[in-house]
Amino acid sequence: MEIDESALAFAQQFSDQDVSSALGFRNRGAAKHSLERYEEAIDDYTKSIEFDPTVADTFICRARAFLKIGSMSDAFDDAAHAYEAISIDHCPENYIRLAALFKECKKYDLAINCVNKYLRHVEELEYHCDEYGDLWAETVGLKSTGFSTTGNYIEVDWLEDAGIILERIHQQLEHDEKQQTLFPSPSIDELKNNLSLVKENISKTIKRLKVKTND
Repeated sequence: MEIDESALAFAQQFSDQDVSSALGFRNRGAAKHSLERYEEAIDDYTKSIEFDPTVADTFICRARAFLKIGSMSDAFDDAAHAYEAISIDHCPENYIRLAALFKECKKYDLAINCVNKYLRHVEELEYHCDEYGDLWAETVGLKSTGFSTTGNYIEVDWLEDAGIILERIHQQLEHDEKQQTLFPSPSIDELKNNLSLVKENISKTIKRLKVKTND
């Protein structure tokens, strides 16, 4: 996806700023990443991890940069670290980001496992409206990324992404008989069907809450 000119200018400006924190290095790394300065981005992500090695997002960012320079083994190592860090930084949506990474690393079992974990998370969410009419998605002790009416559609979008990941895994396995025995098409199709059902239920719930709020 191309970056518009204003975003590109901001990234260029931020990529040269002095930073001194985990978040600062990660954000500067992201700016360099968007400018396709991948090795410089990796250096900044590494500095961010040295400050705080518990944030899954940073490992995910660095893994993506490693893939850009063709270092699949390093990307997989970072994805594995991120998988362990998810329980620390409480961002279930990272399971979909990781599923995409594991797919690129041809670790299909881990990709499918991440999709399953995110699906379990979404199935446990409860949606409700606050006094301002905004929709929230919550589970015990953990809010989803979507905090507003617009944001809650992120849940559906993540499920769309999960479906795309599974479809691409399916396509990649079509010409690999050995892998097909490990990940038979019916099991992937069943998971895709489950994703579709959950997405439909979420859409219906959000629509019902919006109607109730407008009454």
